Amino acid sequence: MKNRIFIVIVVVSMIHLAACINIYNPPATPPTPTTPTIPTKPIVPVVPLVQFEDRTWVLEQYGKAGSLQDAISGKEVNARFDSSSGKVSGSAGCNSFSAAYQRTMNKVTVNDMVSTKMFCITPAGIMQQESDFTNALSGAESCKITNNKLEINCTLDRLLIFKPK
Repeated sequence: MKNRIFIVIVVVSMIHLAACINIYNPPATPPTPTTPTIPTKPIVPVVPLVQFEDRTWVLEQYGKAGSLQDAISGKEVNARFDSSSGKVSGSAGCNSFSAAYQRTMNKVTVNDMVSTKMFCITPAGIMQQESDFTNALSGAESCKITNNKLEINCTLDRLLIFKPK
């Protein structure tokens, strides 16, 4: 019985010793480490939006993106986005308007628009243009400046194009 216990102890010690030797004496050719691959995205330069705030913009064209109309001459439609107050205000052609706006990068939203309630007869079509303009601006979604013109994309595929004043 003592011999069996002695043999078991010797065998366990040898196994333990063999394990220790492998830990402290790694194999001659270490395994090559595998480097995890990190998916990469193409580098896209970030072009900041040209400052459209704190400037007055004059409406040049408006309407559906594929069939824009020129703004009626004789009654200026303009908008000024005031960064300190978060308000956009200006003239819709006949009436003055004001609204809150929020901008995040190229996204812009306009909310809570209020305006005066005058009625103008001249020039012809001014009230329809005013309605189209204020409805489109209330649905603003994004903006960009191209060739020094402010383009505001709105819901229902509407577009407002302004030139600087």
